[in-house]
Amino acid sequence: MPAPDGEDSHLTVDTEAVGEGRYVVHLDGELDLAGAGRLDAQLEAIADPVRIVIDVDKVSFIDSGGLATLLAWRRRCSDRRVDFTLTPGTPAVRKIFEVTGLLDRLPSRGAQR
Repeated sequence: MPAPDGEDSHLTVDTEAVGEGRYVVHLDGELDLAGAGRLDAQLEAIADPVRIVIDVDKVSFIDSGGLATLLAWRRRCSDRRVDFTLTPGTPAVRKIFEVTGLLDRLPSRGAQR
């Protein structure tokens, strides 16, 4: 799937169905503005989720566009009573969540299925 506005995205997004209504969205690369558009499109395509886990274990970089997308989807899922979590990620990713004050707003736990 091409990145929005013709920008190059350095993010691979793969969605894995792991049970009825349960999905793991695997990210690999940079979750920047272009990658955020790709993630948004993948999440929009998920039908009737009850649980979404965003696997950020292979994310090497996150910018404000990526953080905004994660927060928006956390809010959307909460409003729809969909369980939304992230894997813990690398120390660098966890540091970004910590520095931005998002550790408590973006729930994180092991890659549950």
